[in-house]
Amino acid sequence: MCQEGLSRLALSSPRKQTACSLGERRTLTEALEPVDCTLEYGRHPSSSLQKEFPQHQGDDQNKDAVPQDRLLREVACRAQKLEALLEEIHRGAQEPREEEREQRKLGDALENARLEIEKLKDNLTKLKESGTTDLQKAKEHNQRLDEEILALRNRVRSLDSEKKVLGEM
Repeated sequence: MCQEGLSRLALSSPRKQTACSLGERRTLTEALEPVDCTLEYGRHPSSSLQKEFPQHQGDDQNKDAVPQDRLLREVACRAQKLEALLEEIHRGAQEPREEEREQRKLGDALENARLEIEKLKDNLTKLKESGTTDLQKAKEHNQRLDEEILALRNRVRSLDSEKKVLGEM
């Protein structure tokens, strides 16, 4: 579209591009109708007119041929532009679909990543809780062992004291 001088239209929405293309098509159709009528008239002139104006028929066709040729070239050029516009619109309509598919894929990947993060957070919380529980159990066990050690030391002291008392006797 930009190559044909339609850069503003190329930046428009696909809906506006379609509307402009349909308007261009209508303009071309309206421009072709008089040419078709003229060509039909030139191909099938009535026999009475041929009899009345036999020499003028060729002159009129030659005079009309130049504007008709120019008009036909213009119509052909516009038809090519219209085809290019329609093709561009179809491509433009495809791009958002492809982008939507890509967005859906990215959205799914993002959602999967979020779920994975939630699972990891839950596992970390469980590990912390179990780690805290294990740590608490270990502390309690250490405390019991410390109490037993203290009791054993006291017992050793008392036995040493008894030994000294018995050794002096």
